[in-house]
Amino acid sequence: MTKQTKALGRATTVGKVSGKAAGKVPGKVVGKLGRVAGRLVSIVDLIGMLGDLMETYRILAREKTKRVQIAAQLQTTLAEIAARQALAMEYLAGRFAERRQVIEICREIITKAQDRDLVLQAMETLQVIVITSPFDNLTAMLPSTGTEDQ
Repeated sequence: MTKQTKALGRATTVGKVSGKAAGKVPGKVVGKLGRVAGRLVSIVDLIGMLGDLMETYRILAREKTKRVQIAAQLQTTLAEIAARQALAMEYLAGRFAERRQVIEICREIITKAQDRDLVLQAMETLQVIVITSPFDNLTAMLPSTGTEDQ
């Protein structure tokens, strides 16, 4: 025996359940709430859908939090890279200026010196300057970012 009532603008069916829904909840009376995609949906199905929707919302909130954390980490990493770059550029500019100054001094000594030992010493200094790389100490003097292990 079935009775139809109008409750809040929705048709609800109260009574014994037959068919697929009866297999899900045997011996119980299950109400029907409206039509979804052309079929009646039981309260049990709606509760399941609501649970799925809530779980999806939780997952989306968790993923949004992760994306915000990743974006913050990105900004931090980019700032560290920019700071390291500025420090490296400053170091290299100073290092090349120092080398240029020593080379100019050696050149003046070689062209103006009358003493053979002084010329040889200036030549040895030039040789050391030319052989050594200005980049030798660059990586040692830059601070570590902590991302080398990742």
